[in-house]
Amino acid sequence: MGRWGESDGLQADVPERVNLAGPDAPAWEGPGRAAGQKPERRKKMLTSLHVKNLALMEETEVEFGEGLNILTGETGAGKSLLIGSVNLALGGKFEREMLRKGAESALVELVFTGNERVRGKLEELELEQSEDGTVAISRKISVGKNVYRINGETVTAKQVKELAELLIDIHGQHEHQSLLQKAKHLAILDEFTKNQTGALRKELARSYEQYAALKKEAD
Repeated sequence: MGRWGESDGLQADVPERVNLAGPDAPAWEGPGRAAGQKPERRKKMLTSLHVKNLALMEETEVEFGEGLNILTGETGAGKSLLIGSVNLALGGKFEREMLRKGAESALVELVFTGNERVRGKLEELELEQSEDGTVAISRKISVGKNVYRINGETVTAKQVKELAELLIDIHGQHEHQSLLQKAKHLAILDEFTKNQTGALRKELARSYEQYAALKKEAD
């Protein structure tokens, strides 16, 4: 992603992919489907994005519909700014130059539809739930100050990130290329199997340390 407010150097495709249906949404709902039965449409998750005083944008709002949503435009049209604003609302790093020139503060608001897991997380965080089941996350940003809100209640960045894990996935343009780097293969495998092998790896590490100490004494 390019610098804020500058030409992002991107082609007509969006630099990052946003899973609007959430990280745990199935391709269809229900326990299964009979042969020839069409799958149900996946429920949308991110329904709207509101941005104010961010970079070159004075104020804009984007509504997302059912199914696949694609943002297109020429280089510098602002595609990366929209994706970046989603990151900001969910706790991404803010830099002074992101604030629109002459503005004292910026605002990013996201509205999601919820599900059982999201409602459960709201209860766990002791936060109010909306009557229609939607979840509104906002971040008001000024120099040296941030105010996060979930459904109108002031919260911490940590609470926003905990909830966001159930709502949305953002994938960078070249993140998948790490799979081609041999130096990262072991770390990826360890992360994937940490629940099954974590204790064994710790025990192996301790055993190796003991072996190394004994070998040093013997030498």
